[in-house]
Amino acid sequence: MRYLTKLCDQVVALLSPKHSASISFWDEEDSDAESEDVDAGDSKRVFRFEVAETSEQESAVALPGFQINSRYLASHEIPPSCPVDPSVLTPRLLPGETTQGFMTASHNSRKKRSQVYSAFTFTRLALKQLLADNALALSDCLDEDAVQILVTVAIAEDFPEQCDKWHVINEKIRIQFKQELEKREDEARRELAGQLDSLRYVLRGSVVGEVTRLFPSLERDRLSSRFCDDLYARQGATNLMQLSKLESLYPDFRGIYQSHVQGKFNNVLRRDPRFESLKLRLISIRRLLEMFSPLDQTMRSDLRRAVLDGDFQRAWQVLFKTKNMDSIVPSARSVSSPRSRGDPLKNEMRKLADSVSDSQFLIDIKAVEDKELRSTIKDVEQLAHYQLSVIIDKVVDPMARDVLEMQQRYLGRVIQRQTESEKRKVLNDALKDFIRDINAQSVGRGTSVISIDRIDLVRSIHSRSHGQEYAITGRREAYSPPELAFQVHAIELTRDDMHNMQLDPKYIPNPAVNDRLSSTFHLPIHMHIVFNQILENQKLLLILHDGDGIFIYLERLPAMDMAIQRRRTIKRLSRERLGNDLLFAFDETKRMLAMCATTELQLHIFVFDEEFKTLHGQGSFIDLASWYSKAGISIVHAAFVCGSEEVVLVDSCARARIFSFVTLQFRPASVQFLSLPKALFSSPDGSCFLVLHTHNSKPSLTAYHWETFGSTDGIQLEVPKFPLQGAVLTSMVGQGRVFLVGLDIDAGSIQSIAIDITTKRNEFMFREKGGRNAPDYGTRHTLHNSLLDCHAEVWFRFPVVPTMSRRTFTSSSKRKPKTITFIADNHSQPFSSYFSNLIKKFKATTKKPTGDELRGIKVSAAQFGPFREVFLKSNWDVSRYCLGEWLVDLLCLIPIHIAVCRENTFIPLADGVLSAELERSLLGAEVNQIVDKLSFGWYESIFQSYLATKPVKVVSSMGQQSVGKSFSLNHFLDTSFAGSAMRTTEGVWMSVTPTDDALIVALDFEGSFVCFQSYHDRHSETTTGVGSVERTLQEDTLLVLFNTAISNLVLFRNNFSFGRDISGLFQSFQASASLLDPAANESLFQSTLVIIIKASLDVVESDTAGIRQEFSLKFQQIVQQEQKSNFISRLHRGKLDIIPWPVIESKVFYKVFSDLKKGLDRQQISHPTAYEFLHTIKTLMAKLKANDWRALSQTMAEHRAGTLSSLLPMALVTGHSEIEPDLEPLKNFDNDLLVEADDTATYFPISGCEVPPADIERRLVALRESWNTDTPRQSIPDSDWTSKFASHISGLIDLRVNHVRFWLDSNLERFRVGGHATVDGLRRTFNKMVIEMKSNVQLCRVQCSSCHLLCIRSHLHDGEHSCETNHRCIHNCAFCEDEPKPCGTSAGHPGQHVCAVNTHLCGKKCKLLGKRGCLEACTKVAWHEEDEHICSALVHMCGKPCALLEIKLSDGKTYSCQGGCSIPSDQHHDVHSCDKALCPVACKLCMRLCVQPHLHGLSPDVVHLCSEAHSCYAQCSAPGICQIDTTPFSIEDTFTGRHGTFQYTKYSQVSKRLQCIKIIEPGQVMHTGDHIHTEEKRPLHYCEARSSSMRTTDHKPLDDTPAAKRIRFWANNRLGAVYSALYSFWSARDVAVNAGNKTVSTRRVGGASNMFLSPTAPARRRDSIRRDAYSAILFNRITKEVLVNDSTSSPDELLTKLLREEARGQTDFSAALRAAEAVMVRNWSAERTPIMIFLSDGINDVSDEVIRDVCQSATRLGKPLSFHAVSFGDGAQTSILRRMAQLALEIQNNARVPSVLGTDKIPSSFTTALDTVRLTATFIAIAESFKKPRASLMR
Repeated sequence: MRYLTKLCDQVVALLSPKHSASISFWDEEDSDAESEDVDAGDSKRVFRFEVAETSEQESAVALPGFQINSRYLASHEIPPSCPVDPSVLTPRLLPGETTQGFMTASHNSRKKRSQVYSAFTFTRLALKQLLADNALALSDCLDEDAVQILVTVAIAEDFPEQCDKWHVINEKIRIQFKQELEKREDEARRELAGQLDSLRYVLRGSVVGEVTRLFPSLERDRLSSRFCDDLYARQGATNLMQLSKLESLYPDFRGIYQSHVQGKFNNVLRRDPRFESLKLRLISIRRLLEMFSPLDQTMRSDLRRAVLDGDFQRAWQVLFKTKNMDSIVPSARSVSSPRSRGDPLKNEMRKLADSVSDSQFLIDIKAVEDKELRSTIKDVEQLAHYQLSVIIDKVVDPMARDVLEMQQRYLGRVIQRQTESEKRKVLNDALKDFIRDINAQSVGRGTSVISIDRIDLVRSIHSRSHGQEYAITGRREAYSPPELAFQVHAIELTRDDMHNMQLDPKYIPNPAVNDRLSSTFHLPIHMHIVFNQILENQKLLLILHDGDGIFIYLERLPAMDMAIQRRRTIKRLSRERLGNDLLFAFDETKRMLAMCATTELQLHIFVFDEEFKTLHGQGSFIDLASWYSKAGISIVHAAFVCGSEEVVLVDSCARARIFSFVTLQFRPASVQFLSLPKALFSSPDGSCFLVLHTHNSKPSLTAYHWETFGSTDGIQLEVPKFPLQGAVLTSMVGQGRVFLVGLDIDAGSIQSIAIDITTKRNEFMFREKGGRNAPDYGTRHTLHNSLLDCHAEVWFRFPVVPTMSRRTFTSSSKRKPKTITFIADNHSQPFSSYFSNLIKKFKATTKKPTGDELRGIKVSAAQFGPFREVFLKSNWDVSRYCLGEWLVDLLCLIPIHIAVCRENTFIPLADGVLSAELERSLLGAEVNQIVDKLSFGWYESIFQSYLATKPVKVVSSMGQQSVGKSFSLNHFLDTSFAGSAMRTTEGVWMSVTPTDDALIVALDFEGSFVCFQSYHDRHSETTTGVGSVERTLQEDTLLVLFNTAISNLVLFRNNFSFGRDISGLFQSFQASASLLDPAANESLFQSTLVIIIKASLDVVESDTAGIRQEFSLKFQQIVQQEQKSNFISRLHRGKLDIIPWPVIESKVFYKVFSDLKKGLDRQQISHPTAYEFLHTIKTLMAKLKANDWRALSQTMAEHRAGTLSSLLPMALVTGHSEIEPDLEPLKNFDNDLLVEADDTATYFPISGCEVPPADIERRLVALRESWNTDTPRQSIPDSDWTSKFASHISGLIDLRVNHVRFWLDSNLERFRVGGHATVDGLRRTFNKMVIEMKSNVQLCRVQCSSCHLLCIRSHLHDGEHSCETNHRCIHNCAFCEDEPKPCGTSAGHPGQHVCAVNTHLCGKKCKLLGKRGCLEACTKVAWHEEDEHICSALVHMCGKPCALLEIKLSDGKTYSCQGGCSIPSDQHHDVHSCDKALCPVACKLCMRLCVQPHLHGLSPDVVHLCSEAHSCYAQCSAPGICQIDTTPFSIEDTFTGRHGTFQYTKYSQVSKRLQCIKIIEPGQVMHTGDHIHTEEKRPLHYCEARSSSMRTTDHKPLDDTPAAKRIRFWANNRLGAVYSALYSFWSARDVAVNAGNKTVSTRRVGGASNMFLSPTAPARRRDSIRRDAYSAILFNRITKEVLVNDSTSSPDELLTKLLREEARGQTDFSAALRAAEAVMVRNWSAERTPIMIFLSDGINDVSDEVIRDVCQSATRLGKPLSFHAVSFGDGAQTSILRRMAQLALEIQNNARVPSVLGTDKIPSSFTTALDTVRLTATFIAIAESFKKPRASLMR
């Protein structure tokens, strides 16, 4: 209803005719009041009570009770094959004194249980435990990586021999196949090299075929070389390799073939001037002779000779004689010079010749029969054959080399694949053998079989900082044995029933079965339940036996099954020692369990501790045989007299007697029954017991009162038909209302009889006299006014006009006036007036401020028909909201449970749920891991996104139970904490109130803070308030610490009273003040503590002044006592308000909230953004969970740095924090805003990230393809082009780096102050990754292996250098002017561009062919006179391997340069160097390349360095420890003592050396000065060395004391100062004992460099023996027992024994504590209180486990240890000693030991003594504390 009225402005209530008719619209009291006198006053405010005396006699009356129907009680058919007795499977009632329930059973046959894991995530520890505890069934499909993970995690430890054998086999296989691969590759290369000649023949034949297809007139044989003829003659045509076979074997062959052949023979003959000249002449002759056919023979002959001689002038003259010459060559007439008239003819003929292809020309001249031309034709053919043969040779040779290289590559890959496949097969066989071996070896382990089909390493964003996690796919199978499943169903009362039973003792409730409280446990079929009883708080006492032993369990219902499965019993007993037939009885009030051996007549008594955690026997068994004279007597029934230490026993003679455990004898009276009872029921109220008899098959029930036991015949109860078999006697709402409850299986119901029992006594009763509130259930009518009155209930419990109003809705939401419409048949009833009266009554009774809220609500009524027409079918005028705003308002209304405190542990919840699985996953987790697991449910999106930028203020409410904490928060902050709907708030609940300026976070804390009687008696624990014993001081301390640390305003409400010492109320505050240091946590402890005094009357002005004065004096006492350690200064910055709050019925009650609001407004904002608050509160909760007391800023910085570190690689690679499943941009985690900066969409490679190193080349290709450049490659020098490309890449990287750096800066902004090592480490990691990223895309820039361009692969690439082009020059031939032709030389070549060297130039082979850089063909002019043929290459490089070979690197590896020498071959040189200018080795300090010359690495003792500055990665070299972390030890341990058990978490302190922050200058390997981890001038370092400071003389013994001279003579140093103080202590104790003071006997153990006092046993007390017994232990790295259990020596004698010792170096706390423990145990005395004083002036570490062991040893022996830690001097490490004292005090307070009248425990303490005077005062104060005995009552 609260949510409905807050979120909806228009409410429609649909009332059924039945409900609307039963609503009463008039008030009977109002009508009666009209007749009363006006002066009678407000009778409603007068409540009359009286004290009435009642006189009652013994009686017991059976009345009708309640009935419960349940589907679980239906009878089920039991299969005949079921081996279990059917009676076991019958439902049964559970006996209980104040709690009720029943139990059903079922038989589960043997079945296979399977748990499927589908990518289920395990931590490394959890996976190790899973594999170690069970048999394994590893799948054969697991690959080597998966098996290696399993081996690393667990298998190697469990099966070392098998793992070692597998590793050896794998290594042998790899070595074997590596050798085999090298062998096969060598054989393949040799075989292919031997086939080179055959390959040339095949290729030449194919090329010749291509040529003959182009020139069919040529003769094939004349195109073949002499080499081919010889080869053909040797091998024969049938043995030659076929071209088609090459094509089928090598897919790339055709491409290589085409690249060499295509275009090589087109117009090849035209490039020869001689061929062109002869072609022109022959075509001219043929054409002219055809055109001038009439010519005579002489002219024809002249013409032929003239043209053959190339004299076209003479030919023109011959032809000029013909008449049609002008028509053929008309341009000849225009030539003025006769000598030039042949040129037009020549030009015409040239055109004609050009139009005829060379192939056609050669075909045509074959048909010429002119004998005069035969010689010329022969020359033409011979010239064509020669030129084509030359070209064929030039094509075939490089083609053969390329094809051979292709064959080698292809066969290499084939061989490698085959070898790898064979190796993989062998490895897989070995792997499968290993898996089968492991599976076989693991058979029989555990109870389950773990089948693993797949395992993957989870790449989570936190895996780097938080350890590895693994995703498992498989299943867990186990065959469960046959078992019995018992389901316990709890019966519960409604709150109304409980309230009515308290008002009316005769009220009959209507309990119901609560399915939510049902729990199931399982038992083996051989295990039997011999006793069970349900207790309060849903606990079950269960006693089982299996024929040999008795197993006693007591657990909460949900935990019972786990306890049974793990055999976590409270007690195990031997059935043989107890007896065969046992009866059990249990009294919940006294916590006593009685076991009676029926035939042996023995009683065994056991008692539970107050928390029902341990059960111990109360002495030996009680023998009852002497109390029975007859032989063969046995006990048949036993039951406790409830609430007493007595038990009623019914023997086989039908006699009942009561045995007392106090007097160890029977009462004189007894009751003799006529026959043996069938059952015995003891009344929970302790008044009587009921006996069930059967007479003539008819049951009868008789009641016997305990007070008149044996003197009456009992009271016969008239019992109607009732199922008495298995019935139980129980009570509800306390022990006053008793019911006999039976089970009717046939009807499927629980029947009950109310037993009205009265005893013979007079009672006084405080009751209301004639009040209208007196219960009258007989005349009560059922009305449905609650359908209207529920609004008033909401107004009462929640604010109408809150002090802090919510501001979720903006102006964009269109709100309408609030209305309530009732839809009912009797709509004419006065709904509106009733509602108005409701408002008036509400205002008059509550005095709440309502403003116009209630007055503005319009109430109406209508019938459904008109309502449907008017509202549903028309445009209904309702409020309209923005969906997001409405959802936020809804979510902020719902409180969420965020934490609880149980078993001395702070337990954060995830999404408001207490999860056992989460708790298990957090075992051993670090703070950062815990933070990542926490979640606040629906508030996560509000804090992280929707309202992430709003500042946050935190208001918390804490105090005693039921003082109105939740009610006040609701009215102050408009929250919806429903504390009154439950017994009390548990743990911590959170709600949020959005306002215009900030988010107000409300924290509602659990009540029942442990309080103490007084400041001086604060260790005698009592309780104030209901249920305050439910939580310990440590739990209160943790809650207070969490509250005060995170809050801005703390409201502390309690039932304060005048004249009472209040210091005990704030014990938890004071205890928490020493845990987290406020000075080191600037963002915490910013709250004002508001003490709210809940008054019983309206507080007037005079009372206010008195309250202020009294409480200010009380707090002043606390401050003076605690000084700077007082909790007000440490937890609240010295700010405290006191508010005497009026009673709730007054108007002033609600006005005080406005003063609180003003105080909250004045509070400084400590949480600037909601996201920052979320991070802070999660980190704080995780620290409390892990008991990490370091500075919060340090922990938050570590978590933020860890989160950023896990996201950093992805951010640098992609510019996003995530890419799967969706792109997640970089954000500021503190405000959820995007970090906007210029960036690129390019992905950059970083090794080790999601982009593996193998993809670096692919990334470079993507960068090149995305580069839009205006300058094509080869249009400028390639060095300039690659520089531009490198600049482009560098620019993109700079964008990405700047973006990520801005992202880091924005997320680390609030961690700038403090110099956090993890933040500095993150920045160093970032710089290192940037260097790596830039290095990965740094270009090679070495000449390409296939052309003269530069390599643009990564500078760290493998294989050949490549320019990533087709290696062809893109320019045109410089010689072909008429028709542009592409240059036929490789890309980037020097010299002129030429399409074919042999066409325009010489073309012969270069004399330096084979040298690196050679262009192969001579580029001199054709038929040059020089003999040397040389190409146009600028340099013919040496080409020999670079001298940079096998140089040793800093990591021990070797490096060899793969390049060839680039020095000109004609230049003499002794050292070969490639064309790389710089050293290719990486910098010693980073991944950049060395900036020294290329051969720099050949120098001895060389150091490779880049030109940049570097971060120093060395550890801080300052003496001491940089940082000490307290971390969980990963598991919880259980202490089991003499009187109780409790669990605790083991902790260990981890010392750390932080990384140096100095910068190494460029060119340097090391910075100057020492390594330091901070820039602070005087950084703090914890001492890690053990000192001999006790020999220093800065502190000396006291002067002017009786022993000063002696002490100075022997030890005039610090040790002497300790002796002086110790002598004062002994003297003070000696005076106290000799004066007859009744002090607590003690035991001391002292140390010179450290000191203890622990209890050991003195001799039995005599007059000559001191009650104190002293032991002293001196220790350095070893311990020495100087005094042991000395109870006779005087102080002087004790001192003399000590003075023989001197101080020595070093300190070992652990060894000293262990020695002290041994002395204490060895000399233990139950008559003395154990006290240990531990003194140290040095620094050392000690684990919590050691001090716990010492303290728990004393507890086990019977008394808690009083431990006093003393820090002497200004150099001692107080944190360790303080921690020791805290742990000792915790164990001392939790110890459950019997109290002794007149004694009290001496609380453990910690003291700092800076000099000898204070040290002596400390010892005397400790001695004085033993003089104060305190009285206590025995329980």
